[in-house]
Amino acid sequence: MNNFQIPYYYIYLGEDGGWHWRLMATNGDLIAISPEGYQTLPICEAKIRIMSKDASLAVSIGDKSYISKTAKSDNQE
Repeated sequence: MNNFQIPYYYIYLGEDGGWHWRLMATNGDLIAISPEGYQTLPICEAKIRIMSKDASLAVSIGDKSYISKTAKSDNQE
């Protein structure tokens, strides 16, 4: 994979015959991968658009350990 100035989706045809994506950071690190192979390239691209939109609206949630840690860090500020 290459390093780019912006994060990017790397789209490829997998050995399973399905279209897959990888979300890559600017430094080339892997951020996320598609959970499955998609039957067609347009479906894969549509899933990327959906994920990109949803990710921009996402918030962080977690279990009791996460909530406990975030509450402690909020009190320290």
